[in-house]
Amino acid sequence: REAAEELNYLPNAAAQTLAGSAVRSLGIVLPHVQGTYYAQLAVGFERRASELDHSVVLLLVGPDAEARP
Repeated sequence: REAAEELNYLPNAAAQTLAGSAVRSLGIVLPHVQGTYYAQLAVGFERRASELDHSVVLLLVGPDAEARP
């Protein structure tokens, strides 16, 4: 602690969360959420995760995942 104080060290909150055992996040990777199939899958995933007190990270990887104007 003394060295950390001398160096003005500030711990990274994201790193501390990852290092701990209490991370309650789930991820889902989908090509898109257009149409009903993937949209319903994402909604169902989020609902179940919420019931289990987890948060959800959604990653869209398909060609339509890029931001549109």
